[in-house]
Amino acid sequence: MAVSLRMDPLLERELELAAKQQGITKSQFIVDAVERALGRKDPYKLLLEIKKEYGLDSLPPRRRRAAEKPAPDETTGDRVRKVLRAKHEASMRDWVAFHVGAPLVAAEAADFALGTWAALQPVTRFKIGQPDYPDRSATLIVEVDRLTNHGPALTGPGIALATWLSLPETAAFRANRALFPLGFDCLFTFGNRLAGLPRSTKVEKI
Repeated sequence: MAVSLRMDPLLERELELAAKQQGITKSQFIVDAVERALGRKDPYKLLLEIKKEYGLDSLPPRRRRAAEKPAPDETTGDRVRKVLRAKHEASMRDWVAFHVGAPLVAAEAADFALGTWAALQPVTRFKIGQPDYPDRSATLIVEVDRLTNHGPALTGPGIALATWLSLPETAAFRANRALFPLGFDCLFTFGNRLAGLPRSTKVEKI
């Protein structure tokens, strides 16, 4: 069945870019989006797609069984979660590419990086700018498990006397401050809370 759609020119351009990045047609991109919205993606089919992607289907039966053999301590639930996590990450990359139009790059080339503090390690791999262009640095958007005004004391531009913030650690931020005017900037998120920690802020040692 043929379906006609009328799109805003800007939205249509974003669709073209997203489909091109994935190497598929615009029609297939729309069909995939509709299937995801309707919950039509069959988990078993997703598993088969992932096996095909990693070339397991093309292996001889004996080698295929060896490749699929789980680690001794890996349960069926672990394997299912691993498959679903991989597919979720791929869907998230597609969502970012479609809605933001931002390319996904290695950490060393990223302007923005999003994740937990542990997932972003080592933070020394992110851009800190250049002496003549210190603004060409990375901003880390860090998801934390709490965000309160208890923790290391913070002083610096924009802070009247001092304030406090529950940071995941202090050493990395003190080292980052020592690079000023170079360095990365941070945004911490927890639920509907947000806190910023620019490179210019001094962090008390604990």
